[in-house]
Amino acid sequence: MRIKTIISTLFFVFLFDSFAQKDLTAHRAAGKFEELNLNDLPQWDKGTFKESFREIRDKKFLMFEGKKRRIPWMFVRDGCHMRSTHFIEEAARMGLEKPKKIFIFGSLEMKGNIIPHGSVEPWFHAAPIIKVDGEPFVLDPSVSFSRPLPLEKWISLIVKDRSKTAYSICESGTYMQTSSCHNPGPIDQKRLTEETQLFLKFERNILSYMGLKFKEESDESNKE
Repeated sequence: MRIKTIISTLFFVFLFDSFAQKDLTAHRAAGKFEELNLNDLPQWDKGTFKESFREIRDKKFLMFEGKKRRIPWMFVRDGCHMRSTHFIEEAARMGLEKPKKIFIFGSLEMKGNIIPHGSVEPWFHAAPIIKVDGEPFVLDPSVSFSRPLPLEKWISLIVKDRSKTAYSICESGTYMQTSSCHNPGPIDQKRLTEETQLFLKFERNILSYMGLKFKEESDESNKE
């Protein structure tokens, strides 16, 4: 009888642990780079993925102050969760397989020629991630405006100290670092809209502060 009780208890502990793992946030799911599962990334076509990247990067589909704007790539201090979500949803609307979302936490620094004082040090960053011909690529115009980057190259551009960073790859519907990594619910579209308007405003203000004209055609972004 006692053995049955022990087995039953162990079974429920295992079950609880399995559910708990599924509900970890993007932050709590983060671990060492070597622990990342790069096998299940969505595959994009080698011949067209750069063109698709540029099309989504430049597409004007967000309304702000009565005009259509592209995703606010030029405000890099915050809002990566919003930018990557728009990129992923636009990819889906184009019939592409939805990228997953990679999160990186810890010792980071993002540089750019339109950032006041030259750099910012966010405590986390997020971007869409795919696989092309077996190699993981990150789709992140806020880091490399001109093209997608191999995962290792992307990391090298924003990480100050790899010994003080942690990584997670989450489902495409994971909105931000506090959202469930492996079992996210529907994205709160009201919140997404509100935050989009906020960061479009921040982008306009920072460009004005830097003496630049607010227009999407400008390539004065953070180029690799």
